Amino acid sequence: MNDISNVTRDLSGNTFLDPTFANLLAAASAAAYSDFANSSNPAYLPPALEFDGISFKFLLRFTGFDDVIWGSGEEERYALLYQSASQSNTYLIAFRGTSSLDDMLLDLESGASLAFTPFNNTNNFPKNVYVGYGFNKIYITKKQTMVASLQNQIFTALNKLPDAPTEIFITGHSLGGALASLFTLDMAVSLPDVGVTSITFASPRVGSSNWQTVYEQNYNLKNKTIRVRNSYDLVPKAPPAEWPFSFKDVGQEFPLSFSVEKDHIDVSDIILSWHALTNYTYVVTRAVIASPQLWTGDFPDQAHNGWNMISYDPDVANSVLEQANSRSEVQQLLNNKPNTPVAA
Repeated sequence: MNDISNVTRDLSGNTFLDPTFANLLAAASAAAYSDFANSSNPAYLPPALEFDGISFKFLLRFTGFDDVIWGSGEEERYALLYQSASQSNTYLIAFRGTSSLDDMLLDLESGASLAFTPFNNTNNFPKNVYVGYGFNKIYITKKQTMVASLQNQIFTALNKLPDAPTEIFITGHSLGGALASLFTLDMAVSLPDVGVTSITFASPRVGSSNWQTVYEQNYNLKNKTIRVRNSYDLVPKAPPAEWPFSFKDVGQEFPLSFSVEKDHIDVSDIILSWHALTNYTYVVTRAVIASPQLWTGDFPDQAHNGWNMISYDPDVANSVLEQANSRSEVQQLLNNKPNTPVAA
């Protein structure tokens, strides 16, 4: 099994993303969405994950209580646990995001926070580590007929596995990226002997400056965490980093920059294209096999039939987008895209 327990950097100083695990974890994030989409089918089982000779078999699913996005609230499928077919002590867990980007943005913009409490070893954990209220509530809430909270379900399962975990790969897209980050820190606190690597896609910011300090310094997770981020995507820019919200990024960033080729009337659909996991996957799978890990060119929008997307050099795009930090500037982003690059 390839070892990416520590993030490495290429000669230019950029974060290096292992191609095999980039593809595996993107597929795992997609599988978590598919499992939710098949909630009405109790017989549905997620397929195995396979790429470049590495295979993970599905073991278990976990549920959380969603009363943030849908209003009244209900128990829903949120996470999948996989086990390596070749190394029985190696596992992968993937969290899903939301189906509605508008709902996700409304939740993110609330910016409310709640103190984070790990599953184990709480006595020595700081009491002032604040994270997004909506994220944390999904993670820790037990209501209605749930047997346990999402947090409790996962750790109970890990403690009962016949092959005790020595390494866990953690992933998620959008809200799933936030849940993945909560679980990554929880693992480092609650099961410190297990190695963790977190690769998330389009994750929002999760917590305060104290969260960032504890995550990166107290538990040394900065070099075990990669955030894959499209510079056009609005979700990773929320909740805001500025006061009074002061939410902070964690880990190392793997930058992408893709947008729609032409202006369209429906801005919400454009936002979805910027954020779609399918578009992230299209660009990532091509970037990670290049040297340097950058891919520019045209590609069909995976979220909207008939639309076309362009993947830019992130350094060029970021110089244009550095002033665009709020949802109200969407049209400004569309009107100030970089020039179309030559396809690589």
